Amino acid sequence: MKKNLLKIAVIIFAVIFLLLLLDYVCYCTFLPGYKQYNLKTYFNSYIDKNVIEIDNKYILDKQTKRNYRPIENPDSKLEPILLFGFSSVYGLNLKNNETISYFLKDVVKNPIINRTKAEFSPNHMYYQLSNPKFYKIVKKPKYILYFYTPKQFVLTNNKLDFCQHDVYYKIKNNTLERYEKIPIIKKSYLIAKINLYLFRNKTQLFFTKKNQFLFEKILIESKRITQSHWGDTFKFIIIVCCKPGNKKEEQILQKLEKENFIIFNLYEYINFYDFFENGRPSAKYWLNVARVLKEKLFIE
Repeated sequence: MKKNLLKIAVIIFAVIFLLLLLDYVCYCTFLPGYKQYNLKTYFNSYIDKNVIEIDNKYILDKQTKRNYRPIENPDSKLEPILLFGFSSVYGLNLKNNETISYFLKDVVKNPIINRTKAEFSPNHMYYQLSNPKFYKIVKKPKYILYFYTPKQFVLTNNKLDFCQHDVYYKIKNNTLERYEKIPIIKKSYLIAKINLYLFRNKTQLFFTKKNQFLFEKILIESKRITQSHWGDTFKFIIIVCCKPGNKKEEQILQKLEKENFIIFNLYEYINFYDFFENGRPSAKYWLNVARVLKEKLFIE
């Protein structure tokens, strides 16, 4: 009996060790050659951030590693244009003068406020818009532009890339509730690799269906709570960068349109994937996007 228990214990230990090893290997292979790869930073990435740390990063922008892009047209007295979206909206791997923020300043006179960082999800937009401190920093905008790609469905509820996604929500009693303790499955680099493989291999519909209601709720609540602070004189616009890949995605966008979002199909004017460099939209893409928005969207 004791021998059997010992064998079971050894097997369990071996399985756990192999899973941890696989997870660490996945952590190291997201960005090969990254100098800070070590066990300390690996284990630290699993520690939940407290509210002060999250506020410093996303509300107050007190982070030395990667801050928000500078406000463009900062001296303008006009109502600002507020940007949310994904890592390329921030301009990951681009210089300040290669970002959508920078190019927009040349086609409109409004201040351009980019509140996006690397690997942002709709969660990070809602976290800011639902935080009273945010409204002491950002003035009422003329436009809120949320740049959307199908990847946002995955990021709403799953880890997909290297970064530690530190803000997740769940629907409880028809309201959004932030996870204070993030489940391990949402932190695992091994799971992130699996999610990334699934997403890249034509299973986008799986993530769309799985995360549909959470995604819709986050967008709708973002708009509702913003209107409670700023009224309804601004325009909340979803910029659809890629053509919907399935009927479900089309239906979700149609539902959001019925919720009084403006849906702007950017893909009808410029192909998201024609301007890729190193797996991301290039500066040339964002230059063209700024021109399209000026000609087709910012029409008084």
